[in-house]
Amino acid sequence: MNTVQPNSPLRRAFARVALAALLGLSALSLTRCRMVDDVATGVSLEPLGSLDTPIGCIHGCNDAFKRCIKSEEALHRSALRECNALPPTPQEACRTAEDRRHEQAIYECVRQLKRCKRSCYHEGAGTAGQ
Repeated sequence: MNTVQPNSPLRRAFARVALAALLGLSALSLTRCRMVDDVATGVSLEPLGSLDTPIGCIHGCNDAFKRCIKSEEALHRSALRECNALPPTPQEACRTAEDRRHEQAIYECVRQLKRCKRSCYHEGAGTAGQ
């Protein structure tokens, strides 16, 4: 009878061909994956402060907020100095109006900060599959 021996060259050749075919099919199936923009491992070569990263974007938002508050505080102090130069009755009305304006300006700085931080994240933007 003509049987194949366990260590025969024919058996080894068949095993090599089967292994090569398996590796080939694996390589073909992996090429269907597509590259993503996000870092899947959580490791990025970009510096943390880069504005292209969410962290860098948030830092930029915080810096803009600090500038907004600082300029508003300076404007408020200047306006109060002008109010103090007025006679007592208009001075009180001036200070009250300036305090209201200042409160609204601070509120606007906070609104801009929140809007800026929301724009730092692009999750769920609806661009999947493109």
